[in-house]
Amino acid sequence: MQRYQLFEIADQPWLPSFLRDYITDYLQYVVATQRPYDHIVPQLLAGLRGAEAEQIVDLCSGAGGPWPALLDRLADAGPRPALTLTDRYPHRHAVLTVPWLEADARDVPIQGAALRTIFAGFHHFPPEDAQAILRDAARAGQGLLVVEGTERNVTSIVAVLLSTIACLVLTPFIPRRTVGRFLFTYLIPLVPFIVLFDGIVSSLRTYSADEMRALAVAAVPQGYEWTAGRTEVPRSPLAITWLLGVPAQSKGHAMSDGHP
Repeated sequence: MQRYQLFEIADQPWLPSFLRDYITDYLQYVVATQRPYDHIVPQLLAGLRGAEAEQIVDLCSGAGGPWPALLDRLADAGPRPALTLTDRYPHRHAVLTVPWLEADARDVPIQGAALRTIFAGFHHFPPEDAQAILRDAARAGQGLLVVEGTERNVTSIVAVLLSTIACLVLTPFIPRRTVGRFLFTYLIPLVPFIVLFDGIVSSLRTYSADEMRALAVAAVPQGYEWTAGRTEVPRSPLAITWLLGVPAQSKGHAMSDGHP
């Protein structure tokens, strides 16, 4: 399926922040309950080793993404890494009490040994901006793990349709049960509409693992080891695609098969 850049409503600066928060709250709730990114822990551990880092800097963090569960999983495997969340539009009620930074993923003002991560956000960027994210990580000498939970195929689009229905079913269980959340989910259904629209667009502009690696090699042709892959999610028709880059001179090692 051909990739289309298109646009997502939640990316637009004119969208009221409270609506953006309702949308990211729902996506955060789904990730927290379904925990699909638990299956990317081997890549996270390999990235931390490869970058010789004890700090994670997450980009495009939304409401906190998978981190409440992932931090516990990482702590089970070794020292719990420090975490900083960043976003161009920081969530006003994020689920984690960790440092937050308003930052553009293409220009992150954090130096020192770190592994940068970006979950379900890389597809928002056209190729030239996606490469700017890769180059910015390389300029800082930091590792980078890109993770996508959508794919450019019919299965992913069908999953988006089901997720829109789930938005209507799950909204009463999402924390911060405000009048506005119910109003804009049921009476004026802007939230499910944006979830549907943005979800379909996300699928149509998601890079494949091979495309992500090609972008990375073109953006940073020397000094980094780039590996990419596709990890199946058990009991799910969906899969996770990922790209991992670490400095080539690092003592750590990347992986090519999805395992550390």
